[in-house]
Parts: sequence; structure tokens; C-alpha cells
Amino acid sequence: MVDRLNANIRRMNIVAHSDAVTGLPNRAAINHVLSLGARRDGAEGCRGSLFFIDLDGFQSINDTFGHQNGDKLLRLVSRRIVDVAFGRRFEDLATCTTAFGELCDACPEGIVFARFAGDEFVALLPGVNDSAQVEQIAEAIVDSLEEPFVVDGHKIKVGASVGAACAPQDGANQHELLRLADIAMHAAKQNGKNNYVLFDPNLRVKAMERNQLAFELREAINSETLTLHFQPKVEAAGLAVAGVEALLRWSHPARGMVPPGKFIPVAEQTGLMPELGAAVFDLALGQCRKWADQGLRIPVAVNVSAAQFDDPRFVPSLIDLLRRHAVDPAMIEIEITETMVMTDFGAAAARICALRDAGVTISIDDFGVGFSNLSQLAKLPVNFIKIDRSLTESVAFSRKAQAIVRATVNMAHALGHATIAEGIETEEQAEFLRLAGCDKMQGYLFAHPMPAPELERWLAASAHKTYAVRDRAQFQHNATPSPCCA
Repeated sequence: MVDRLNANIRRMNIVAHSDAVTGLPNRAAINHVLSLGARRDGAEGCRGSLFFIDLDGFQSINDTFGHQNGDKLLRLVSRRIVDVAFGRRFEDLATCTTAFGELCDACPEGIVFARFAGDEFVALLPGVNDSAQVEQIAEAIVDSLEEPFVVDGHKIKVGASVGAACAPQDGANQHELLRLADIAMHAAKQNGKNNYVLFDPNLRVKAMERNQLAFELREAINSETLTLHFQPKVEAAGLAVAGVEALLRWSHPARGMVPPGKFIPVAEQTGLMPELGAAVFDLALGQCRKWADQGLRIPVAVNVSAAQFDDPRFVPSLIDLLRRHAVDPAMIEIEITETMVMTDFGAAAARICALRDAGVTISIDDFGVGFSNLSQLAKLPVNFIKIDRSLTESVAFSRKAQAIVRATVNMAHALGHATIAEGIETEEQAEFLRLAGCDKMQGYLFAHPMPAPELERWLAASAHKTYAVRDRAQFQHNATPSPCCA
């Protein structure tokens, strides 16, 4: 009876301290080990390196192949890292527990590898704190995932962003070491993912700056100090203004004008995108209402982030906001990317249908930079396909770019969609796109983004502008292929 009781206690302890999916120690176990290191500050057994591993693109894999296959992939990933990167057998890893399954009370001597949360893993390697060796292990972790995994008959490729920190040189406190490795991992993400970064003091400074900027951005959202600029879109035939795209601007009292390329990534990294996106819609709809009161019907396009679009509350909250501002839904255009749609096609299609039923216009943005699933795209009731600037920049000199744009325009029209080309800066680009049948155009050739009052003056001043179109044959003769891009 005592043996049965002890066995039950052991099983309960193992369940409490193990991850059910991978069989690795769980977050509670690794936190306990880190606490031991914090209490035994400076002890030889607690010195070593800590690796924070975050899988790249795992959420989209989960959405595409299902959670069951996602769990299988996590098991395969964990075992390959142990086998290939650490050169160990799974059963030889430190469990952080006693014979009764209780958490250990001494710093481990062997490698501890734990599933920290979701698609995040933490590895603690005692006694390894030489920077060259740490870099070698970090590189081995990334390289171990190069070959695709086979899950339920599907070949699945997943990478990892790895951050590493060492005790005692980076920090003796093990919980601090985890934070530093996490900072390094986020730096690896920012560097393009599927790579590694070793912590250095400059990263701490950057992380502090990022946190400070996030705090100030949250204050700007709450104090309603953000503003919008508007870039016109014009009809390809006749250049009549067809609407505007709303672009967020942040004028900071001390920093001056903070470029979107600086604060948007901070919002994405700190989970502020839903709040920021909601603020943009509130500003855009408020401006639509003001224009409507002046007798102006100016459709406004708003970019939507993946974090916003994936939120189940997005559609009902937008519809409610349209009602509160008393704005005609036809005056609002939502710009989403191909990637956002294809990550979870069923859910995305349902949201798009709900928005269309409400009268909102939908554009697929950045078309041409990803790998489009045309059979799926054909099922979506979108209004516009927006051709990415990387293609429009090339049409004046690249026959391949010309062919792609023509094919995109023809395909969109065949599916019942109109087309918009962005990033137009030269007359040659505009002429080709018009002749190719593109419906609307946007870019610096026509107008830069501007505040609402300036836009109103621009609209009045440009009411009678005309645009000359050269002969189609002459343009095609002048468009010669580029040696690199053709």
C-alpha cells in the first residue's frame, strides 16, 4: 500500500512538473531551477548559459494543419534539438526532479531543456559560458531545424529565433539571465528570424528604449495625440480622385515626428497593435464624418494589422464604430494582406463576408510579394487587388514585371475585382499601368500623404488637372529589360 501511495505521489509530481505535449520539464520546473540559481548567486553549479528559443511562424502552421499536428511538430522539434544541437539522448536530460518526482533543491549538473510556453523553449547548460562555445550551440540549434519535418504526411518547415545569455558575465541572477536571453531572442526576430543573437549590453539599452517608446505610444493613444495623413488614390482614366489611404503619424513633444517604421514594430512587439489600430479607425471615421458634414464623399482606406484582424471582436467593434460616427460603410476600405487571409482561410473568409455584408470595401494589399493561393483567393468577395510597389517600381524597365502586372490585372478583372497600383513615382510607370488596364493608382507622382486641411486644398487645386497618355507602341518600345530584373 505504501508503494502504491508513493507511486501515485510520484505520478502527480511528474504531471505537475512536466509538459504534457513534449514530455519536457514545464515552465514551473524551469522557473524553480532559475530560482535556485538566484538564491545561490555565484555558486559554480549555477553558472552557465541560458538559451531562449522561439519557433518562427508556428502559429500559422498550427492554423493550417491543426493543433494536433502542431503538437506533433513540437515533439519532433524538441527531440531534434536535443539530438542534433545538444548531442544528447532525450532520456539523458536533467529532469529537475527527485526520485519521487519532487523538484530538485540543487542546481542541475546536466542540460535542462524545458517547454516554456506555446512555441517557446528554454535550455539551461550548466558550466557552459565561453562565448565561442555558446555561439556554436546557438548556431547548432538554428541549423538543426533546417531540414523539414514530416507530420501526418505533410512536409513542414519551421525555423527558430534564438537568444543566449551567460552567467556570470551577463548576469549572475538566473531570472535576470532569462530576461536577457529573451531580449536577445527578440533581437534575432528583428534581424530577420531563423537566426541567433548573443546578449550584449547594447541590447539592454535598446530594450529599455523600446519599452520607453511603447509606454509613450500607449500614452499617445490614450491622450488622443496621434494624427492621420491622407494619400490620394486616383482613377487611372481621367485622374479623378477615387479616395485616400489613411496613414498614421505621431508627433512626439520631445522626439519630434516619430516615423511609422520606428513605432509600428514597437507596437507589434509589445502587443499594442489592437489598441493602435482601433485608434486609427476612430480617427479615420471621425474625419469621414467631418467631410460628410462638408458635403464631401471621400472614401478612406485603412490598413489592418494581423493582430487586429485575427481578433474575433474586430468586425463587430468596427461595425459599432461606423454606427457611432454615423459613417456610410461604403466610405471605408479595409486593406489586409494575402498572408493574413491564408493563415486561417476559413476564419478570414467569414470576417471578410461579414464586413462586405455590412457594406465595407475590402482590398488585398501588397499583392505580388507572397505566394498566392489563387483558388482560395477566387472564393473571397474582395473589391480590390492592390499591386505591390515592388512591381510598379520595375514596370518601366523590366519586361518580367510588366508581364506579371498585366497577368495580375487580367486575373483580378476575371475574378470580378478592380486593381490599385501603389508606389507610382514616374510618368512611365503611370502610363504603363493605365495601358495595362489598372483601375486606380497611388503614389508620389500624384500626391504625398498630407493632413486633412491640406488635402482639402489639394483637392480644390487639382480639380482640373489633366494627364497625357503616350502611344502604347511607343511605350512598349521604350521599356527595355533590366540585366538583373528582367
